[in-house]
Amino acid sequence: MKSNGFRIFLFIVTALFLLRILMPSLSVPLGLVAPLAIGVGILFIAGPILGLFLASKEPWDAVRSLSMIFAGLVLHAGSVALGRGLKGGFLPTLLDATAQTGLLFWCCGLGALLALLIKDKNIMVPLAVFLAGFDAFLIFSPESLPRKIMASAPKAFEAVAAKVPTVVQTTQGTGQVAVGAYVGPADFIFLTMFFMAIFKFKMKTQQTLAVMIPVLVAYMFTVLVFGGVNIGPISLAQLPALVPIGLTVLLVNASEFKMKTDEKVATLVVALIAVGLAWLGIRNAQTARLQPAPPAEPSKSVPAPKPEGSAR
Repeated sequence: MKSNGFRIFLFIVTALFLLRILMPSLSVPLGLVAPLAIGVGILFIAGPILGLFLASKEPWDAVRSLSMIFAGLVLHAGSVALGRGLKGGFLPTLLDATAQTGLLFWCCGLGALLALLIKDKNIMVPLAVFLAGFDAFLIFSPESLPRKIMASAPKAFEAVAAKVPTVVQTTQGTGQVAVGAYVGPADFIFLTMFFMAIFKFKMKTQQTLAVMIPVLVAYMFTVLVFGGVNIGPISLAQLPALVPIGLTVLLVNASEFKMKTDEKVATLVVALIAVGLAWLGIRNAQTARLQPAPPAEPSKSVPAPKPEGSAR
């Protein structure tokens, strides 16, 4: 892995690590809050994408992939464990930055390992379609495991997700860095997998990157800016990122796929399943939205009123 691509990946990861350490201590003039919020958001979205793309140029094998996974998990899980319970100060900031660095490492390694399993570029078509539909189901459906974790144990989700910083106005009339959005590790894993497969099969690498970065930046800013908006049962605060990732890969590289009749039929079946999963997720969200709120429980400090006719 000793090549310019991987070295630049390490440089980008190190730069993001240092920024995560330095930015929380900065106080920003009010006039710079909006432009810096945009700049910081773009940097922490485009930076990891570019880094993973450059790392994908490498000749990966199972040993290298597993080494990256192990190193990343040690950094990520170890930093989260050490930082549990700590509040404020330099040490929690350092551990959080280290955990975020480890997250990119193991996502890169796991994405590389999955890419090794792809033996035919045509399999990328049904794979991208299914992942998009399945991700939509997981994000939209309130009963899915990720949504339940986010609702019942938000700290657990935040510990395993990538944090996209932004700049917000404080009550003192200045600006400071805060977490603007979270990106699930699956997005980085499958983004890496697709990048590596595109390099592996000598497809449209540069064109894919040139479209992927602005698409995902725009997608993330939709979450950051319009997170409080709902379109029917869909909240713009939670959007499935594997949808634009898969669509970008397929649309940019459409001419690269030469599928046989049986492959087209199989892909159509997978597409129907994916659409069904996405529809099911949206329907579940709509059902949950229409359900009446549960009645408030009586306060334990005040006796509940007795029903009429009951014994006194």
